Amino acid sequence: MIPTFYLEFFENLNNDFQFEHRKIQFQSIDQVPVCTKYEYQKEINYIPKTMGHIREQSVNTLQLLNVLNSDPQFHLDLHPVRYDIVKSAISRGEIDMPWMTIKENGKIELMDGRHRLVALIKAGIEECPFIMEKEHEERILNKFKS
Repeated sequence: MIPTFYLEFFENLNNDFQFEHRKIQFQSIDQVPVCTKYEYQKEINYIPKTMGHIREQSVNTLQLLNVLNSDPQFHLDLHPVRYDIVKSAISRGEIDMPWMTIKENGKIELMDGRHRLVALIKAGIEECPFIMEKEHEERILNKFKS
């Protein structure tokens, strides 16, 4: 059973940024409420963000649940305002691509896009294109391609 607080927090949000720093740590994707505020488009236009510090980047499609399951504790720690903005963008049918990278410690990580990741999964989307550094492409694909 999802506490009423979660539902109110996510569904009745009015983009009032006073809640920006309050986060909810969900234990599983199933705990994240299904959105009833927006109607999602069937086709999403994924916008490739240019990462200025990346010399060469590539775009590859990954399974969203595979990425989520790589670090669910981090990916399910959500800011409600950011999450609502992402859900709104998905309802308009256009969203920035998430970005995968390899950190200095060698860990493969979702660098930008955890709110998009969760919102896309909750919208019923199974895969989407991710931006990644060309030099890390093979290693990332080996980890996440199914």
